[in-house]
Amino acid sequence: MKFKEKFACLSDRKVSSFIFLQVFFNGMITILNIFVNTFLLKAYGNTSSEVMIYNIILATVQPIAMCTSFWISRRGGYLLTQRIGFGFYAVALVLMCIFGEEIAFLYPLLATLISFGAGYYYAIYSVQMIHYTHDGNRDAISGVLTVLGTIISLVLPIISGYLITVFNEFIGYKIVFGLVALIAFAALFTTTRLQKIETCKKNIRFFHVFKTICKNKDGRRIMIVNLLDNFRCFTIGLYITILVYRIVSDEMTVSLIAGVGSTLVIIGAIVYGVVISKENRVKSILIGTILTLAACCVMWFGFNLWTLSIFYFVYSFFNIFVNMPVINTYFNVIEQKMGMTDEAAEVHTVREFFIAAGRLIGILMILIAPKNDFGSVLVLAIFVASAFASAILIKSINKNTTDNKQE
Repeated sequence: MKFKEKFACLSDRKVSSFIFLQVFFNGMITILNIFVNTFLLKAYGNTSSEVMIYNIILATVQPIAMCTSFWISRRGGYLLTQRIGFGFYAVALVLMCIFGEEIAFLYPLLATLISFGAGYYYAIYSVQMIHYTHDGNRDAISGVLTVLGTIISLVLPIISGYLITVFNEFIGYKIVFGLVALIAFAALFTTTRLQKIETCKKNIRFFHVFKTICKNKDGRRIMIVNLLDNFRCFTIGLYITILVYRIVSDEMTVSLIAGVGSTLVIIGAIVYGVVISKENRVKSILIGTILTLAACCVMWFGFNLWTLSIFYFVYSFFNIFVNMPVINTYFNVIEQKMGMTDEAAEVHTVREFFIAAGRLIGILMILIAPKNDFGSVLVLAIFVASAFASAILIKSINKNTTDNKQE
């Protein structure tokens, strides 16, 4: 297929609006994932546990919020549900923008609002991906989303870190959260340009879908893989932010390191697209994991900002080598092997419970780990090495598919 034909879908209004929505959302969550954590660390102190409790609330409440979204989407429509989700984000951001440091002490409220925003968004995102894309253009759209999302993840943190550094104390945070609030309102406006998605049924089949997936051998395996993947990638991202901030207590340094990491994500995605195919997904995971572990070993010789940065940069480059096979295998199992596209919202909510479990286990590991250099490196090594289990499970799923074809 020629380049022009492959990307002709971008001229479709529903596709371009969907892409703009994802870009706005990626920009918003990139800032929240980095700077709400540093905001709480600044307010409570670098050694406080409040930032971990905040993330525990995020992981716990989000799948529950997704369950409550079913009732609204079945009655008011998918787009209304997503708009309500952006409303939750907007309220949290406006509160942080207006009250600054004072609102930090209401972090459980902030975590709950952000969790409901994320839950309502992701419950509908899975339906939109199926509705606005198809097999013929999904790869092209996913590629555009990856590139634009990574560029946003590169630019916005640097701008935000600069603003926070230039302005005194929490004034910079107020400005940044105000900026993100504007992005949330822009995303909310973009939903008005999306084509309406008809709900396929009024009844909610969450428990039926949950039991169906758990009774299926490959369904169980791929959900455990998602648990392991978020145990690894979510917690590494969170922990790196905390560790860097503890070392330097400077938001601009955190931003620059995140920016370099985002650049390496783009390069890694290009390399992955060239060298990795469907047949060598397990090898992709093994390569990415082994080389990231090698970078982790560097920190045994001295744990400081430089060795931590080297590890993070190598991890950023190879993360897609582990993450993308997980995503591709997940969609293959759910859509092709189990044929559950009509229950997309319920399926992805089941997945969210496994994702939440992985994140919670990772956060608890950080909390109980020794609070010294050895403990930090050990925890990072465990997170990285967990991908070996994902490779084993994906290999068994692929073997099961091959055996079924032979039969």
